Order: sequence, then structure tokens, then C-alpha cells
Amino acid sequence: MYKVQVEIQTIVPYKQDRFTEKNKDRADKGKSSKKDTWDQRQKDWEDKIYKDNKGCYVPVSHIYHSLLNGLSGQPPLVSNKVKLNKPTTKATIFIEESKIYIYNGKIKKKYDEMDVFSTVNKNAIGKPRVTSAHPMFNPPLTASFTINVTQDYLLPEVLKEGLERAGQCYGIGAGRPIYGRFLVKKFKVSK
Repeated sequence: MYKVQVEIQTIVPYKQDRFTEKNKDRADKGKSSKKDTWDQRQKDWEDKIYKDNKGCYVPVSHIYHSLLNGLSGQPPLVSNKVKLNKPTTKATIFIEESKIYIYNGKIKKKYDEMDVFSTVNKNAIGKPRVTSAHPMFNPPLTASFTINVTQDYLLPEVLKEGLERAGQCYGIGAGRPIYGRFLVKKFKVSK
């Protein structure tokens, strides 16, 4: 078993899309209320940010699933003659932190801009074109976290390669892999 201290840095904008109860209610109805005002929609878009009293953060699941894809994507990486796949990799790694805060010199308290765009809702009847938005954080952002590896067959150099591939090919957040791509800036292994 070993631990790795990691720091990543975004190289393209990182977008968030937290699913809230308001989003669920609208999805259940199939459309937005006609009474929604532009101001109300903007407030709803603010709710898409992963944020607490300390600041904005990346959910651990975003990093975790990107890393799983980096290790077990096509072609899957091989470590100590073990071909990595999602079931074995899931059982081998976990991230210590419950929230991974994003920094730009200091913890980010607010997004940089709102990416508002028009999209097609294939399930909508009548008017399928809807306006959507994602809070967007411009690079460079950094995030630090600790990966615990429970099985020694997953070698540190293979884990690093998987994390680098995750950043280059899969990314994190909404709109990936176009958005949310990152580089590994720090990778320090300890027992």
C-alpha cells in the first residue's frame, strides 16, 4: 500500500454542472415554467456550482472516474503483467479528501464566467431547443489531493501514466473532454 500526493493544473476552462432538486423538478416536468424570468434562470445557474463556506471545489467523483478511465480506457494500461480494468482498479484506489478545492493563488470563491448556450432537448415535445448554462473557471487552476493505492501490483509509474492520460484524454467536469483537461504538476509517492 502506498500514497501519492498529487497536484493538477487545468489547461483549458473547467465547467461545472451540479444537479440540484430544481434541475430534477424541471427534468421531471420536461420543460421550464413559462413564468421563469431571466433573473430566476441565472439564479438557478448559480446553483450548479460545487461550493461550500470554504470555496469552490471539484467533487472527488470527477477526479476518481477520470482516473479510472485513464487507467482502464482503450488500450488499458498494464501493471506488473496485470491488465487494468475498472472493477480491479476501483478496488485498488481511493482518494482521501471528501472535497478537492480549486485554487488560483487562493481558494476560488466564484466562477470566472457563465457559459450560456443553446442546446436541443431530444425528449422535449414542441420546442426542443433550450438555453443552458455552466459556471466556468478559466485556467490556470490547481487542485491538490491524495490517492491511496491498496494493491502493490499497481505501480506508481503506471498510476502516473493513467492520471496523465486522464488529464489529456478525459478531463473533469461538464463538457469533457473539450473542457476540464489538466496536467499533472506534482506526483509524490510515499509509503
